[in-house]
Amino acid sequence: MPDRKAKKQVLTLAQVRALRTPLRQRVLEAFERHGPLSVGELGAHMRRVPETLYYHVSALEKAGLLVRSATRATSGPAETVYDRAAESIVFDQADRSRAYTEAAGQMASAALREAERRHIRALGDPDTVFGGPARQKMLYQAQPRLNKAGLKQLNRMLGEIDRFLDEQAQHPPERGGAQEYSVTFVISPIPEEPEA
Repeated sequence: MPDRKAKKQVLTLAQVRALRTPLRQRVLEAFERHGPLSVGELGAHMRRVPETLYYHVSALEKAGLLVRSATRATSGPAETVYDRAAESIVFDQADRSRAYTEAAGQMASAALREAERRHIRALGDPDTVFGGPARQKMLYQAQPRLNKAGLKQLNRMLGEIDRFLDEQAQHPPERGGAQEYSVTFVISPIPEEPEA
């Protein structure tokens, strides 16, 4: 069992491929939010039957994204507790191979598909508020032209939002009135189209 979790983990091609499904991304997110968990606890947090998660936890462990952190005695068989292998994961900036970029694109597509599903469910909920200070739903897309200073400012503001969301995940408000929200960011440069 590992004593200390690594600070940062650079994703290998196999790890990116392991994260090409929304469910596995949500599993890793649950460990980030709740810390070390057994598969039974993971199922309770995700509101899923634990038996449906064993395969995905095993795949993430095999890829090196989850590690066994402890074993607990129970009234039945001993229970394995898993945790993230690192506090944060980042793409390998040096790997620009076709296989890596395609897998990273598929991973991003999986996250966007999950956001789309959540968006559609919220649209169908008659209690969802679309405007004003109590707004619960927002979809925004823009294609601004940013210079280096503008991009730096955008990244600073998104970093503040990321820290706020991490703080909320680590120390959630009491259940009374608190609701989970789906928040998805995508920033991508748009290559200039060559003039015809």
